Amino acid sequence: MNKRNLHLLLTIAIFFISNNSLSQLENERLDSLLNRAYSIISSNPKEAISLFEEAAQLAPENVSIQKQIGYLYIDENDNESALKYFKLAEQISPSDTIKLQIAYLLNALNRNDEALEYFKQIKESSDKDIRSKAQSAIIVLEANKPIQKFPWWGEIYTSPYYDTRFHTIFNFIQIKEGYYLTHNKLISLLATLQVTSDTKSRRGSEGQIPVIFSDNAAILGAGFNFNPVLGLNFTIQSGIGIDLIKIAGEFKIKEDFRAVITYGNGIYPEISVTEKPTFVAKPLSELYSSFGYYSRYKNSIGYASVKGGLRFLEFRRSALDFYLRLNFALDTERQFYNNIIELGSGIKLIPDHLWGLSFLAEFNRGKYLIIPPTTTQSKYYSSFRFYLIYGLVL
Repeated sequence: MNKRNLHLLLTIAIFFISNNSLSQLENERLDSLLNRAYSIISSNPKEAISLFEEAAQLAPENVSIQKQIGYLYIDENDNESALKYFKLAEQISPSDTIKLQIAYLLNALNRNDEALEYFKQIKESSDKDIRSKAQSAIIVLEANKPIQKFPWWGEIYTSPYYDTRFHTIFNFIQIKEGYYLTHNKLISLLATLQVTSDTKSRRGSEGQIPVIFSDNAAILGAGFNFNPVLGLNFTIQSGIGIDLIKIAGEFKIKEDFRAVITYGNGIYPEISVTEKPTFVAKPLSELYSSFGYYSRYKNSIGYASVKGGLRFLEFRRSALDFYLRLNFALDTERQFYNNIIELGSGIKLIPDHLWGLSFLAEFNRGKYLIIPPTTTQSKYYSSFRFYLIYGLVL
């Protein structure tokens, strides 16, 4: 072997020995960093993060280290940094578990369109728990997408119901279109179309008094809506009311001015998607109240409803609720039918959370707080009501 070949062999040997020594030193350094980081993870999480980040530089392909840093940043309420490390972990070793965590972080950062894409990627995951969580999150995010629109907003709400007390169907539909005047969505312009009717009221023939069970009218108005805090709204609008049933001696078209304050809030069960019928016990409660002046009736009317109960059955994207409710109404003109108290119970079926549709069956026992004008009419009454409720945010 000549000197040149011998020199080449020695160079190669030194290279491998150096690399092995360096690798061994790096491994020892990595073990030391990880041991120190785990030992202070509870007592000094910020220092632990620094040590884990140093370890990640030595072992950039170690997915466990990237995830650990991400979890620590979540504990520190730094979701932006946590997202960075979970995305690195996803690049190293893609998994549905990591995608789920990324989706939750994007949602927490209000980057909901991106979050929705990640949830959709895992909605058919082989892991049942991940699949259920992803499908539940998709329902919520899809429902909230229209709410985040700016500056235009709108909604459609209808709640026809059959009442055994009157043996009639009462219809209600309301369409709203608004335009936010402020970036914080505090004030908006508002246009409203509202139609109310029933199937039993009728126009009186000549010389006869019409039979009216509800306000049969179409209301078209425009005004302003104020939303200072979540659930609280103040609406002031002016427009016209068109009687759907002509009453002798009255104009068919009347001016309609209203100023109404409403408040609604509640505790709503978390949406879950299950693959088989599942009995649960998720509490629910809701408060809705309103008080306003209505020029059409020359009256101020207040209403409040309190509801509490349980969601007791879930299956796929459907749910079944049971509740008790208390209704209360009063007015300043002391019309007996506007001054009532009711106690009732009901069942609510949601066939699919994505549809915005629900069916309710209720029994209510009520009392007029002002004695009815006719002696044949009792101040107590009972009623079964069957509702179809549909709401859509545009």
